[in-house]
Amino acid sequence: MDREKNISPMGMTVTRNLCIDRLRRLKTHPHESLTGHDAPDGQRSAQAMMEDHENAEWMRGAVRNLPDKYRAVLRMRQVEHLEMGEIARIIGATEGVVRTILSRARKQMMEQLKVRRD
Repeated sequence: MDREKNISPMGMTVTRNLCIDRLRRLKTHPHESLTGHDAPDGQRSAQAMMEDHENAEWMRGAVRNLPDKYRAVLRMRQVEHLEMGEIARIIGATEGVVRTILSRARKQMMEQLKVRRD
């Protein structure tokens, strides 16, 4: 991941998943704001843009903190969109091992996100 300059695909996947989580939460908390920003559509505040920049920097750091194997498998799956079998062949493991590594990498990222939110 250190060599990956454009982390946008992974950031988009994480953002999409967070949005899905937020929409699911809306079912139980219907008065919660979706955007968290009061600016009308198309007008983003300097604060919102700063938060986006900080979030992208945090994401890069969180990915750098992953063990090398986790980072490599996560990049192959999320950025390069490789199939599990292909990743397994590249790293010389079974698909089950790849799924486990990917699950642990995602779990570690989620734990870091929870710590950041607190």
